[in-house]
Formats: sequence, C-alpha cells, structure tokens
Amino acid sequence: MSELVRLVNANDRFITPRIRGSAKKPGEFVRIAAVIVFRSNGKVLLARVSRNKSMEALKWAYSSSGHIDAAETTRQAAWRELKEELGITAALKDLKFIGKTRSAADNFIHVFKLKSDTPATFNPVEIEEIKEFTPAELRQILSTDRNQFRKCTGEILDRILN
Repeated sequence: MSELVRLVNANDRFITPRIRGSAKKPGEFVRIAAVIVFRSNGKVLLARVSRNKSMEALKWAYSSSGHIDAAETTRQAAWRELKEELGITAALKDLKFIGKTRSAADNFIHVFKLKSDTPATFNPVEIEEIKEFTPAELRQILSTDRNQFRKCTGEILDRILN
C-alpha cells in the first residue's frame, strides 16, 4: 500500500495529497513536521541523521521530523514522528509551534518544541545517534563548525538560542 503525503504550494498552503516519493509538479512542495525536545536541565536533544539517508546523512538535526500523512495535521505528524523515531509520547497540546524554515530540498519545515524528560530510544533506521547538548555547546558548534548541522536545523537553533 502506498503512503499518501500532503503537499503544499509556494505559500505553504495544503494542496493535493500525493504518493510519497512520486515526482512533484512545479509549484508543489512538501511540508515537514519537526520537534526539538528540551530537557528540564536546559539541554536540547538532537538526532544525528542515519548514514543510510540520502540527504545530509550524519548531520545533526531536529529531535525528530518527517512528512505529513494525507489525513494528518502538522501537529499530529510532529507527535507521530516523535513517537516513531524516539519512542516519546506527549499530549498534542504540549507541542508548541516555534517557527518554520526551508530545507535543502526546498521543503517547508514547521518546528515544534516539547519540554520532556522522557527517555528516548531512537529508531536506527532513521537516526544514527541522539545526544543532549547544552545551549552553550550548540552556540559553540554553530559558530565554529555549523556544517555539523542540517542547514535548516542550524537556522532554527540560531533563532531559539539567541
């Protein structure tokens, strides 16, 4: 069975669903839901993209992220990806929208934050490793070697850390 994902137009408005992986027409984009997990000790949980991924493998990225299925809202997709990729469950209302950006593949990424101390168990198909960073560590890496991060993740971290 093929998975349907929701596409958006150049204004980031939902348009037609399409089979995941099928060719997009001009003016069609994918919206991605992402979550950054913040711990009560002030640390930020990030995931290193699996070496098996075709785009930006082994770069640090959001705690979790993924496509929006045809029947989901963006917040529901963020919640689902958090559970699938990290084994973390939370109430939908606890996912707080913090901003959006564009990915290297020109997708729209809607980013949510979650305050949670739930232990994470990552899915090795999606994630190479997870790590908790202090804000100071993130600022240091962003200022000296930002290529360790996906470009879109770095942009969001710049916004939330400053």
